[in-house]
Amino acid sequence: ALERVIGGVDTSQKENSNLVTRSALIKASQIVGSWFLEFTDPVVRVNLTPRSKSKTGAMQTIKEAANLQTVEELLQRIQFNLIPKLAEERFFEGDVSTLSSSGLRRSYDIARAMITSYGMAESFENLSLKEDDFRIYR
Repeated sequence: ALERVIGGVDTSQKENSNLVTRSALIKASQIVGSWFLEFTDPVVRVNLTPRSKSKTGAMQTIKEAANLQTVEELLQRIQFNLIPKLAEERFFEGDVSTLSSSGLRRSYDIARAMITSYGMAESFENLSLKEDDFRIYR
């Protein structure tokens, strides 16, 4: 009953079995992948019941509010976000769908910030590019 109040009533009457299988494998891969990454937030709950356009969901707990992140922590967040795409490539023999697009977008945002804002690129160390005026700050 609590899930019905929070998540809403199931919107799909007949769900495509391929989509359900694909979603389940992707979410299971994310859970298993998070076990092996030290700096990712642990997955505590997974919901495979479609309740909205996003179809499924995984809930992670945030260990602590950390504004300070190392290169290794950011790289592991990128790895965690890429697990759905890798799972689709592995389990569906390269037939990648749009389910992994949000992970790709988050990975891109982290990698871009590491290079342009945080100065964490090996070839561009100690450089920061501000987006508003694109000046280089050393």
